[in-house]
Amino acid sequence: MKKLIILAIAMIAMIAMIGTASAYQAVFYDETGNVVNLENPLQLKPGASITLSYYASGISDNDVNDDFYYKIIKSNVSLESPVPASDNDIEVILNNVKFNPAGANAYMDIGAVTIKVKDTAPEKALYTVEVGAGNPDGTNIPSSAITEFQTVSKSVQLIPEFPTIALPVAAILGLAFFMQRRKEE
Repeated sequence: MKKLIILAIAMIAMIAMIGTASAYQAVFYDETGNVVNLENPLQLKPGASITLSYYASGISDNDVNDDFYYKIIKSNVSLESPVPASDNDIEVILNNVKFNPAGANAYMDIGAVTIKVKDTAPEKALYTVEVGAGNPDGTNIPSSAITEFQTVSKSVQLIPEFPTIALPVAAILGLAFFMQRRKEE
């Protein structure tokens, strides 16, 4: 009976602690902070850029007034890239060094991250971008001293220029039209 009581108390304690040590959740939203999930992968043309907002929710009550420092975790060619590319073809810019949720357990940092693709980047290349934020400082992310740290990642897929798609489609439609006209004669 004594073992059963100890087991029951241990189970109650474990259930009560669920979620207390977990990190907050992070998501990228569009530049204006609209609460709409962006497509994954992001579709960009060579030479294009996109600005994203960083949304953090479920921040621990102990950390709601702390500074969360950004860090670029990953910015490179994806292993699934269908064409060879260089890590230097993509640039991630942190527009803000940190954010402070200022008493809220959910916070939107508008325009926090910009992703730029060089003009010379190959079409159809696939890149992975991962940005994290944590506290107490941005120097040792991640480290054991950090109470909360979370990352969010997106894939960036370069789309072909208009002529790459439009010319073959136009040629096929023209050929179909030509063949139809021949049948009528």
